Amino acid sequence: MTRAGRILAALAGLALLVYAAHRYGLFGRMAAAVPHAPGPQPVQLSVLYGTEKERWLKAAVDDYTRARPGVAVQLKGMGTVDSLRAIAEGREKPVVWSPADEIALNLLDAEWSARTGQPLVDREGDLAPQPLLLTPLVMIVWEDRAKALAAAAKGDPTDWSVLHDLASSPKGWLGVGGPAEWGFVKPGHTAPNASNSGLQTLILMAYGFHHKRSGLTPADVLNEPFQKWLREIETAVGKFGTSSGTYMRDMVLYGPSKYDLIWNYESVAISDMAAAQGRWGNLAVYYPKPTLWSNHPFVVLKGDWVTPPERTAARELRDYLLSADVQAKALALGFRPANPDVKVVSSDPASPWNRLKPYGVRLDVPAVAEVPSGEVTRLLLETWRRNVEAQAR
Repeated sequence: MTRAGRILAALAGLALLVYAAHRYGLFGRMAAAVPHAPGPQPVQLSVLYGTEKERWLKAAVDDYTRARPGVAVQLKGMGTVDSLRAIAEGREKPVVWSPADEIALNLLDAEWSARTGQPLVDREGDLAPQPLLLTPLVMIVWEDRAKALAAAAKGDPTDWSVLHDLASSPKGWLGVGGPAEWGFVKPGHTAPNASNSGLQTLILMAYGFHHKRSGLTPADVLNEPFQKWLREIETAVGKFGTSSGTYMRDMVLYGPSKYDLIWNYESVAISDMAAAQGRWGNLAVYYPKPTLWSNHPFVVLKGDWVTPPERTAARELRDYLLSADVQAKALALGFRPANPDVKVVSSDPASPWNRLKPYGVRLDVPAVAEVPSGEVTRLLLETWRRNVEAQAR
């Protein structure tokens, strides 16, 4: 065989070997046997959040993680007061905490500073707390009850002095011109030591008694007439719930047989009010004067467990949640966006602030009370425990 023939034969044999290796998967097995260098591990970003915004937050984070496979966001929902307690006691160590409002921030800093001598919340710089969503505290009341209250209070059914007189009157609704069939008033709010809407209600009671909307002091809380007044109004509450959403659903489900009026978030009212109308009459929303905002701050904690890559990932997630497209999706859930570029005012008839306007939902919010210090809030919670919770046992 000539030299050229030998070369051709060798090439033909090599081709047959390559074909056989491909045909029977030899290359795949060889590749699998070769160890690969591990790729970069995703940053683990733990986020502990207040459950009021759960639907919006989960949907937003799902979209975010699909676009950012390098960040693994671990969401955990918990009531604001419970999450505050869990962080303060060291049972939870999230990178990001998003409670319902700044009251919780002040309270956590007071608890943490008392234990460690330094705050846990960074108030300055690029990672200072920023609001994600806004919703005010409102009073939700059956329309016929609201008319009786308004008549007794010269137009404002949220007047705390009239509500106190109604709650403590042996005549019940008769005392404010209502029919005897309504019996005693049945107000409701969640327990302030378990739920943030209840804590906001308690703060507004203190401001209402002292006829002020800022500068709540320890002396105001320790005031004996205030504590007596608080006991009298809270005695009328049949059950202090632990969930703002459950409280609203019970009001819709059972009607005025269970609650004549409750204090809750505007966003919760918007979510459930349509189902209530016509079931037991109509529900109406009124805004206390003053009220309080829940602004759902995005907080990157300063704990020693938080790493620089986690802080960077937290900043990027925060910026995504504040983007206009993501913020606009909160409108349908009854929240007011924290991004000022996203407008609440709209001509869309499906907008909650247009659709529910006949029932009191309004764009403009009355004066807002100052958020008290963590120390004052702690004292107010202890006062409630001694004067209300302990008495109910």
